[in-house]
Amino acid sequence: MARYIAVAIALSILEMATCTVRFSNLSYELNPEYIKGTINVKIDKEVYSIGLNADVLKRIDGMFWVMPVFSKKIKDSYVPLVDLKLDTCKTDPTLVENPVIRLIAAEAKKFVSFGLMCPYEPGHYTVNDFTIDNNNAMMNFIPKGSYHVSINTHHQSFGSNDLNKVMSLSFYADFE
Repeated sequence: MARYIAVAIALSILEMATCTVRFSNLSYELNPEYIKGTINVKIDKEVYSIGLNADVLKRIDGMFWVMPVFSKKIKDSYVPLVDLKLDTCKTDPTLVENPVIRLIAAEAKKFVSFGLMCPYEPGHYTVNDFTIDNNNAMMNFIPKGSYHVSINTHHQSFGSNDLNKVMSLSFYADFE
C-alpha cells in the first residue's frame, strides 16, 4: 500500500513539474509623477510572459512598500494564500521567509534590468518577458489551478509622512 501512495505522490509531483503558466486579464495603473511606461502580456509559442518598459521619474528611497497578494481560486472565489507588505528598502525579497515570494523574486531577478532593493534612481527600467520557469523546484509545490495576483507599491520619502502610490498591477495566472 505504501508503494502505491509513493507512486501516486511521485506522479502528482511530476505532473506539477511540467506545469504551464498562462497569464491573462492584465491591468495596471502607473502614478505619472513617479513612472511612465507600459506593462504587457506576451504569448510566444505557448509561453506566456509579462514585460515592463518604463521610465522612473524621481528617486525612490526611504520606504518603498511592495504589497503582493497571491490568491487561489477555490470554488467560486479567490482565497488569499499570500498577503504581505514588504519594504524593499529594508528587506531583500529573495531572502524573505515566504517561499512563494522567494520563488517570484528569484525568477524576477532573471528578467529585470535593476536590483530588487531600493533606492531606485530616475532612469529607464525594463522587465524582459518575465515568466516562471517550470524547471524551478518551487513549482512542484504550487498546485495547478487558477490564481489572481495583485501587486501595489507605495513610496514614503525620508522625513515625509506622505505615502504615495507608485503603481498597481493585477493579473490572473493559470497553472495548468
